[in-house]
Amino acid sequence: MTKANHFRIFVVTCLLTVVVAGGAFAGVVNPVVDFGSGFALENGRTVDNHVSVAGDTLMIVGHVVAFNQPFDDLNPNDPAKEYTYVYKGLVSLGTAVSGSGSFVFYDTEYSGGTLEIYCDTAMNSDFAVPATFMDGDLILAASLSGFVISTKSFNCSGTQNSFMTFTGGSLFNRVSAGGTGFSGITTGLFSVCASFVDVPRQAEGYFGLSDSKVDVDISVPAERKTWGEIKRDSRK
Repeated sequence: MTKANHFRIFVVTCLLTVVVAGGAFAGVVNPVVDFGSGFALENGRTVDNHVSVAGDTLMIVGHVVAFNQPFDDLNPNDPAKEYTYVYKGLVSLGTAVSGSGSFVFYDTEYSGGTLEIYCDTAMNSDFAVPATFMDGDLILAASLSGFVISTKSFNCSGTQNSFMTFTGGSLFNRVSAGGTGFSGITTGLFSVCASFVDVPRQAEGYFGLSDSKVDVDISVPAERKTWGEIKRDSRK
């Protein structure tokens, strides 16, 4: 078993499936979309580098591995189609470094950004050409906010988290009401360690491994905080 596969198995065991009953979200099963291992590009950043430079732009590309309601009629294993995703347009605000010695924490917040999911009958996705993950039919698009990547110096089990709101795509009607897109979160694991980024991907300029999912929110009264604020509060 490769280390990348071990990374993937760990993520699957951490995913909590929730059936939402009643209200506007009836029939939704989280995660509504589950992404396979994707790879991250950020200007000239390389593996084992935990620090992002303010102003640099993050992109993550990969394949969808599972759909749940309201997209359970889609088959990511369809031999005539491929389902791909891209996080793009995420602008780094720079990395906040805390801790010391062997326990150093790195939190990088990004502004803006979108998440897009495509269905393509050309079956042409190639990590050497990231644009091939962004062709075909745009089935879902979402705006991102509060996107944060957190890693640490002592192992390879970092995280990525972001709020999101669906904004368009050919299947937008499944996650919207009256033209207003549902909100949700996208969460997962993230590693910059060389041991998790395949050598061919490193040669293509990728610095990180991402494994994430999309959950639709169940709205409850709460104080809204950024992921960065949540991380800081947890360390007080």
